[in-house]
Amino acid sequence: MRIQSIEVWHIRLPMQFCFKTARGLLAERDTMVIKFVTDDGTCGYGENVAFTLPFYTKETLQGGWDVFARHIGQALIGFEWKPRQGYAYDKWRKSFPMLCTGLDIALWDAYGKEKKQPVMSLLFPEDTLKDTIAGGLVIGQVPIPDVLSLVRKAVADGYKRIKLKVSPKDGIDRIERVRQIYDGLLAVDANQSYALADRQALAIYDRYNLVCIEEPFSDATWTDIGHVQAQMQTPLCLDESTHSYEDVVSAYQAGGLSMLNIKAGRLGGLEEAKKAIYFCRCHSISFWIGSMVESGISKWVHAHLAALGDTCMPGDLSDSARYFKEEISQPPLHFKKGNLERPQGSGFGYTVDEERVEAHSLAHLIFE
Repeated sequence: MRIQSIEVWHIRLPMQFCFKTARGLLAERDTMVIKFVTDDGTCGYGENVAFTLPFYTKETLQGGWDVFARHIGQALIGFEWKPRQGYAYDKWRKSFPMLCTGLDIALWDAYGKEKKQPVMSLLFPEDTLKDTIAGGLVIGQVPIPDVLSLVRKAVADGYKRIKLKVSPKDGIDRIERVRQIYDGLLAVDANQSYALADRQALAIYDRYNLVCIEEPFSDATWTDIGHVQAQMQTPLCLDESTHSYEDVVSAYQAGGLSMLNIKAGRLGGLEEAKKAIYFCRCHSISFWIGSMVESGISKWVHAHLAALGDTCMPGDLSDSARYFKEEISQPPLHFKKGNLERPQGSGFGYTVDEERVEAHSLAHLIFE
């Protein structure tokens, strides 16, 4: 498969609400849409899901845009790619994992369409995938009465798992109130808002039968996390402290990995995510599939990964319309009674509405 032309857009999608965590606030979502056209006219789409500010990881959207515009874009024209034979931009993967993942997604999408096969059957040929996946709602740091209203609505809509964003300020109060009305699968995400010195306060979460506490500490090593885990019942789940497959291995070797949130962008690519999944399987580590407040281009990729049969809980996936006033992928993600039907077509099974992309575009580059 040879790349004939590339288009990239920097777009800004208005959000339905302000999404607040311990690390930042999102009122609109800037993202980078990538389109590869191959020598037979096939189009593949990807998305760079880095944020505009480095509050989640050090990578930023503008940094990835600049690197692509100056160093990668033109160099990819004429590049002939085959799976598992390396990528022309691999030297940038460590510094710009989310950019490189977006490029990976576009390549695999185009390759699957050329082969007339779903990408997941090419990436995970030995796995039997679920046609329907369960949704998992994420609730940001909104006022507690609003949290309770959202939980009630999520239950009524059939969602199978709820995750709350928490911090030392009022995390226990939130869990206490939610547990009074909801006894189902419940997880929390601290986004590294606790210090290691707060580990006794963190232990209080053991009272509430949680699936996990995601990324509790801002200042702990993986060895520290392993020591805290040994004294707690609730699994401590790693997310933004692991930026690559090598990080996953190192965290395990240091004793700090008992559960892992898999996000392709954070780990640096589809094959990196696959290696992390296989590592978890080989070492009996629980894993599940996260999400990044991303458009349907990337979110559908995570929905496909969530169809693997051994994820330990429903991931961070809910309706596109919950986050965005207008979705750029077709179909949008839509859960019925808490469940989502995966598209079964070639590639990743979605198309991209380029008119909507253009309508939200702040910048546009073409390489040919």
